[in-house]
Amino acid sequence: MPSRHRRLFYENPSWIRYRAHLRALAAAGGADYINASGWIADDSLFSDHIHLNAAGSVVFTRMLAEAIRREKLMSGAGRSVSTSSMEEAP
Repeated sequence: MPSRHRRLFYENPSWIRYRAHLRALAAAGGADYINASGWIADDSLFSDHIHLNAAGSVVFTRMLAEAIRREKLMSGAGRSVSTSSMEEAP
């Protein structure tokens, strides 16, 4: 997300609690939770306040594929997945 959007929403305590709730729901259902909200920090990769442009889509897709690949290697359902450019999930 663009930096302004991340500051307004994703750093909000309510949003942090919401993400924790989603992680818990995913884990309870045996699913993995991938928090991708911080993956794209370059505002120029967005076409508006939440949608990636073509270049941003390529970057995001590569990061998502890598996160999924890593999760398959770890073979652990219900875990939060992150990459080096993301926050570590609790």
